Amino acid sequence: MDVHTPGASLLPQVDNLREVSATVATDVADRAAKEGLARAELHNTVQQVHDAMWQPVYRPVKGG
Repeated sequence: MDVHTPGASLLPQVDNLREVSATVATDVADRAAKEGLARAELHNTVQQVHDAMWQPVYRPVKGG
């Protein structure tokens, strides 16, 4: 479904969620820096966003 179609999904597909979230976060951080609102010094925004993202780590399940 096209994003310009009435009734189109507002959120990205689940399999694209991390990529879309990183893109949005990068754009927001860049805009904050441009407007002098960023609290952190940004050198490589894309890398800093990816470094700050939560990474799921699952422990192996042991059978009993």
